[in-house]
Amino acid sequence: FPKLDSFFLTPADVHAEGTVNIEGVVMDNFPASTFAKQDGSEGKVGRLVLEEGGARINLVLWDDKVEEFGEIPKGTRIQVISGTVRTGNSGSPEVHVSWDTAIKIIKKGVKPSEPVPYWTKIGDLGESMGSVNVAALATQVGEERGFVRRDGTEGKVVSVLLEDDTGTVRLSLWDDDADKAQNIFEGTRIIVENGYTRSGYGGIDLNVGRNGRIHIDPEDFEMEIPEIERKVTDIIDLREGQKNVSIHGQLLDDPVQRDIDTSRGPATVTNFRIDDGTGEARVSLWREHAEAAMDLSAGAEVRLEYMNVREPFDGLLQVSSGAFTKVVIERK
Repeated sequence: FPKLDSFFLTPADVHAEGTVNIEGVVMDNFPASTFAKQDGSEGKVGRLVLEEGGARINLVLWDDKVEEFGEIPKGTRIQVISGTVRTGNSGSPEVHVSWDTAIKIIKKGVKPSEPVPYWTKIGDLGESMGSVNVAALATQVGEERGFVRRDGTEGKVVSVLLEDDTGTVRLSLWDDDADKAQNIFEGTRIIVENGYTRSGYGGIDLNVGRNGRIHIDPEDFEMEIPEIERKVTDIIDLREGQKNVSIHGQLLDDPVQRDIDTSRGPATVTNFRIDDGTGEARVSLWREHAEAAMDLSAGAEVRLEYMNVREPFDGLLQVSSGAFTKVVIERK
């Protein structure tokens, strides 16, 4: 007969929805929260992070299971029998524990046999990743933006650009977390624990969500954030699809401004060509940057930071401003 362990998957093996038996080590637990059920009674939900096989997955506990297993200490190896795999809000699978699910504690004070590196570099982030821990520096903080959800409630979000020595990513802070942006400035150290990624406007978004935590300039974390050198990319080395690149060069013609209709409403854009000695590119500066660019003329020298590279037009790559663009005028 096969060994009993062979009937249990690791978090790395969980991809499809359905019933699952899974084994792993508890690496984190999150305080339970309550909610109102349709019948008016109070429900409870808690979450554990399970790790093994070089991957992590969230274990979602409901009602009585929260009381029974919600405070399992970190470093405990458990087996979950008849859990239900569902796709979470992040797009990643998670295992739900309900009344008919059994949890068996195997051993305490252990580590995963195949652990996940605790920190994920920004350059290694991809779409629909869950349970990621990121340490980085904040380089820009956007304005708070309000919105209305489908159910009519109001929400708010603030975007923060994070950077490490491998790249940049936009961190989206929602609702109560958005208020924390008041304490974030350029150079602030940011820790995101148990975050998740999804495809956003213009690239990958990193989110904290209900299962995660954000720490601002923490003192009790062992982490290493290499010093970041602001790199200027030669135009000849630009490639379509690059995000948040910086270029420097001289305007070849006077800027031209026009108003256009976009999917996000009317907008103003200013265009000009730029040359850095290695090649030429066509620049599009939008909205507030469009107005500032009209003070320039042919021959001016500028540094454009956090630009996005788009498909060629008339034989030239297009470099377009984004949410975090900075325009530095070095010589008019």
